[in-house]
Amino acid sequence: MTARTTLPLTNIRRAVLVGVVLLSALVVLPVRAERAWACSCGGLTDAEAFDRSGAVFIGELTERREPTVALSSEADVRLVFTVERVFKGEVHATQSVVTAADGSSCGLEISGPGPHLIFGRTRGATTEIEAGLCDGTRALAAESVPEAFGAGSAPIGGSSAIGHDRSGLWIASAAGVVLVGLIATLIAVSLWVYRRMRRPRPAS
Repeated sequence: MTARTTLPLTNIRRAVLVGVVLLSALVVLPVRAERAWACSCGGLTDAEAFDRSGAVFIGELTERREPTVALSSEADVRLVFTVERVFKGEVHATQSVVTAADGSSCGLEISGPGPHLIFGRTRGATTEIEAGLCDGTRALAAESVPEAFGAGSAPIGGSSAIGHDRSGLWIASAAGVVLVGLIATLIAVSLWVYRRMRRPRPAS
């Protein structure tokens, strides 16, 4: 009489556990980790802020473009300004300023349309400008522009580039990777079970 052996589940459980861990890692990796500390700024004088900046201008905030999915407080937010006066750099009449989504990650904390005095820097090869909480940007409701900045000039006509939000692409990519990983894990476990069941059973 042939003895019926019980198929051990230990290895199956291990395989499933490994698959779950790998899938969890694949979901988490594209997401940038949150900063564990608040943004800390050293006080800059107007002259220091001007010298450090690649672009300085006065503008009114007309649009705020939030990311479709905020993967972290460092996700890019685009603030679109109508520029009144330029004191440094190449700035367009409609200028996109990229900043972090939250002040805890040194993103600009701007309230109301302004006008605002913006201190920023060029963003790679694009015509967008990048600015942060510690760069010196402020509202001009009760202040004038420092005389040392000069009279300024008119902005470049037209609009700067306004980049696209890519958070949706990250989510779609992560979902695709998770689906492929899940299918691969299920196939691997199924093959393992099939091979175990095909093995000859010892005769009693």
